Amino acid sequence: MGEVENARAHLDAAIAALSYEEAWRLDPVTGEQCKMDGIEMCIAQDLDRVESQLLPRGLGPTVIGAVSESIRHAFVEIIAARNALGDDHG
Repeated sequence: MGEVENARAHLDAAIAALSYEEAWRLDPVTGEQCKMDGIEMCIAQDLDRVESQLLPRGLGPTVIGAVSESIRHAFVEIIAARNALGDDHG
């Protein structure tokens, strides 16, 4: 396995660790189930929901929120790095 392929494998593992393999949400307009993708699949979304349930509105950020933002930032950067390497067939 070459260096680029090795990097792709590690980035794919990081993406898998920070996101769900498959997730669905209800479309607020149609009520239909829609498959989530991209940043919606990141585990940071669940941390945001937990934080919003635990805190009254208007309070400042918490540790949960800070961790969520760090995870989201890392996820976006990992996806960008994976995209910069191109696909496996090129």
